[in-house]
Amino acid sequence: MAKYEYYICSAEDESIFYKQCAALEKHIPNLQKEPLVMADLLWQPYKLDGNEINVFCDFYDGVHVQSDIPLEPYFEKN
Repeated sequence: MAKYEYYICSAEDESIFYKQCAALEKHIPNLQKEPLVMADLLWQPYKLDGNEINVFCDFYDGVHVQSDIPLEPYFEKN
């Protein structure tokens, strides 16, 4: 189970899902994108140095990210 959870939007919103994926890809160097899963939900898995980062879009939880590592350092302004 992921150590960190980030709830981005409470609605099932594909546009926000793809924007969140793009933000991770832009701000996290060496992020490895895995194949997109489309079932009852959208699920974009990523790998980073042996850690998992997963972006989900589903009816129950909306758009959210589960991560083995904290993501705040990648989005802090210096």
